[in-house]
Amino acid sequence: MFKKKPSQSQSIVGNQIFGSQIQVSQAEGNLTQTQQGNQEMVSRQVLTATDVVKLLSEIETLVQQSALSETDKGKAITYIAAAKEEVEQKRPDKELVAKNLKRAGDTIKTASETVEAAKKLWETIQKILPPIATWLGVARSLLGF
Repeated sequence: MFKKKPSQSQSIVGNQIFGSQIQVSQAEGNLTQTQQGNQEMVSRQVLTATDVVKLLSEIETLVQQSALSETDKGKAITYIAAAKEEVEQKRPDKELVAKNLKRAGDTIKTASETVEAAKKLWETIQKILPPIATWLGVARSLLGF
């Protein structure tokens, strides 16, 4: 049917994405077929370690000001502080950062199942975590959301 195999191209649009935002095209002569899919675009800018520390500080402040029990606050803040400390290293262990954030998230998520105010805290934190997950190079589900 074709004398020459049709060319194909795939491109990912944007610097950072979750899910997929892919455009697939096939072309032969004047015929072009394009399929596009788009799921939750998070950010077009690349985060630096300094940006991540600022976001973690924001989360830490939210936890400190929350209605969580002192025990849950202490646990969550300990994990967040450990994550911040690791991010500030010359060569941060992103896997360790992700594990600490997961533990902090699990603590807050568990508390949010019993305390209504903690539920709002968890919802707010979930909005801050996606760019951090991208910086870490991990799936959002690994951070507990």
